[in-house]
Amino acid sequence: MGTGFMARTHLEAWRHVEGGKVVAVASRSMGRARELASQYGVEAIEGFDKALLRDDVDAVDICTPTHTHREFVEAAAESGKHIVLEKPISTNLEDADKIISKARRAGVRLMVAHVLRYFPEYVEAWRMVRNGELGEPLHARASRKGAFPAWAEWYGDPEKSGGVEIDLAIHDIDYLRWVLGEVESVYARLLNVRGRRVHDHALILLRFRNGALAHVEASWAMPKTCPFTMTLEIYGSKAMVAYSNLDGTPITVSRDDSAESHSPITLPYSASILPFPIDPYSDELQDFVNLVLGEGEPRVRPEEARESLRICLAARESSKRGEEVRIL
Repeated sequence: MGTGFMARTHLEAWRHVEGGKVVAVASRSMGRARELASQYGVEAIEGFDKALLRDDVDAVDICTPTHTHREFVEAAAESGKHIVLEKPISTNLEDADKIISKARRAGVRLMVAHVLRYFPEYVEAWRMVRNGELGEPLHARASRKGAFPAWAEWYGDPEKSGGVEIDLAIHDIDYLRWVLGEVESVYARLLNVRGRRVHDHALILLRFRNGALAHVEASWAMPKTCPFTMTLEIYGSKAMVAYSNLDGTPITVSRDDSAESHSPITLPYSASILPFPIDPYSDELQDFVNLVLGEGEPRVRPEEARESLRICLAARESSKRGEEVRIL
């Protein structure tokens, strides 16, 4: 469901998934549905309701604007369809709770697509922390910066996208929770660097229950010609791991007596319509198919997606109040 940037990204990824295939693209705009469906050799359907009536549809991949998520999840769950939902789960906790409870009551599988947990480089850093290779985790820094997503007007509406703190920063907040555990408090400054209605630059400090600190920077304020950048640094008592999506050897592990770099597992960055490697999205959707087939549990449970949203909303509250906000 949907014909925008993420719908195209998911359609490309579905080509490499085993055990499931796309049968149709559904949109409220038949023209856009036909255009996208023709590129991928599938059927175009005008409207979501018609797609939900089809017996050959077992699941829906919802790639619509964030403020519409609850509407489409509820309709899909009522029709008995399993659901993979593009992040964030919602822009507010009330809708997030309704989404989770509706899927649970309907007995359908719901997976929120926080794709960063599937990027091999990020998975490798998570593995190093979990295996104790870095020692005790002390501090982390994560950034995600690029130009404003001008391909869709709804990003500029705070009620629809939630601004940079919800749409973009949530990637790294969710990942750092996966790595470091639960967040205890948040301190943030959210800015309108380019005078938009939404915040387009965020600086967020997270304090974790285990004592670790993390700094998250998210920005939609970069010039249009700047490449989209993702960076990560995790410092431990024994070593640190660093990552940059622009480097040919993106992972660097530094210790007191040695340093080493690792070649990319996924494709290196290239300036194209899709600034990310495709592999993580295929892995994510493969996980969803396996989940529907009864094999394993999702890497991101719906309740975790809600918690990551709650922290983003706490960051907004912290910026408004000008003080640290306790979560736990």
